[in-house]
Amino acid sequence: PGSNTNIVEALVKPIGIVEGISDVPWHKDCSLGSHSYRCCSLTVGISVTGAGYSRGSDGVVYLVMEAAWIPFATEVSPYIGGGFGYMGAGGHGGLGGVVEGGFEAFRLHGVRGLIGVQLTIPFFDTQESSAPTVTAHRNVYPAGFVRLAF
Repeated sequence: PGSNTNIVEALVKPIGIVEGISDVPWHKDCSLGSHSYRCCSLTVGISVTGAGYSRGSDGVVYLVMEAAWIPFATEVSPYIGGGFGYMGAGGHGGLGGVVEGGFEAFRLHGVRGLIGVQLTIPFFDTQESSAPTVTAHRNVYPAGFVRLAF
């Protein structure tokens, strides 16, 4: 009696399938059972992102695994996310984190658009000391972005 709003769904994509019903791109098969309107708002998986950006001689590059929380199953939704991985900054490398937030549009389609802000946080010392100058230590690398997701 009553409706249960605590629903857990999973979509498993077998690796190496090249024909048949499982050979469908991500989110194309969701619409077969209206899954696209009820997709879990917590997106967790091995989403590997590589990126880099710089200002002048100061920059950061990274390769991280991320997760995101998307609160609304609508065409446009805000989201927050983050992840951990390896990054390089200030001539050094090590473990770091990425925190981001923004808006995702065209969520129920094969190509989605995202706009937001991101903080890249190295968990190591980024101070570069090469004679005769010392580049100041940065704890956070902020950035704004516009990107497409498939």
